Amino acid sequence: MGSGRKSWLKYRVVLYAVVAIGAFLYRNHIDWSRILPATGDRTGDGGALVIGGRDLAPALVDVLLDHYRRDYPDLVVITPAGGSNLALEDLVNGRADAAFLSRPVTADEQDLFRRADDDTAIVAPIGIGAILILAGSESPLGRPAADGPAPMTLAQFAGLLDGEMQGLADRFYAADPNLGHWAAAARRVGRSTDPADAPAVVFLADDAEVVRAVTHDPRSLGMIATFDLPAEPRRTLFAGDDPTAGPVIVPVRGTESEAGFPPTYESVATGDYPLFVPLFVACRAAGDIQGGKFVTHLTSGRGQRQIERAGCIPARRVPHEVYLTRRAPGR
Repeated sequence: MGSGRKSWLKYRVVLYAVVAIGAFLYRNHIDWSRILPATGDRTGDGGALVIGGRDLAPALVDVLLDHYRRDYPDLVVITPAGGSNLALEDLVNGRADAAFLSRPVTADEQDLFRRADDDTAIVAPIGIGAILILAGSESPLGRPAADGPAPMTLAQFAGLLDGEMQGLADRFYAADPNLGHWAAAARRVGRSTDPADAPAVVFLADDAEVVRAVTHDPRSLGMIATFDLPAEPRRTLFAGDDPTAGPVIVPVRGTESEAGFPPTYESVATGDYPLFVPLFVACRAAGDIQGGKFVTHLTSGRGQRQIERAGCIPARRVPHEVYLTRRAPGR
């Protein structure tokens, strides 16, 4: 058989193989995008990465993305607005490669991923933030005192979620429940996570709106979440020379007999400050490779160190007891 005939035969075999594969994908409704990322240039620096849930922790997310872009300078990173609920919706529908969440994925939501991908989502904890209580200047919790603002108990906080002001304020502001902070706070004190069960609470667009509302409404209280935890307690959320400007960050205690703790890095990490919100990152198990790479990075030792340097408590920093003994192990 001549060399020309052999080459023609090889071309025919390759052509038949391509046609057969294309017909198989078409008949079985398999998306080419599920195959191409594994063979295209998206395994390198190029491509795009869409990450939902930035509004949960915008300052932290921006710092983490700056670090990630240094590793992949040609990668286009897109962060649409939204909280946990919108991020999950985008992830299920393939509009996002990864998502930040303020809670784990429920069993019903995992079923949605199964129907879309025949597999569940990959969800991993990456950090812990604090739920802050803000007090206006005319609230009993916001009035200046020699030893700082009066602490709030968890029982009082639970009452606020129920819409009971208890003489502490005339109004209570909270950020959009779709961000997920409201549900995290409600779970901490055993209250309903449905905002419809708190008709007296005034919900605003985001945490920044809550800060502004409490600033201009001195007889009010507010609730926000932050993942940028200070080493020392801050009286206000505003930089400047006037320590009485803006809302006061209220210390919180578990019971009346306990001391109040401000939401510092150390007090949240040790559990002395009892109001916290977790931060998760998720991707589709059968989704784009870029989402899996991003989740793997944030859960790695290097990613966790970047989270810690950004002021957030990394998920790997778990308090544990240290036992001192003179006896050697195994004896």
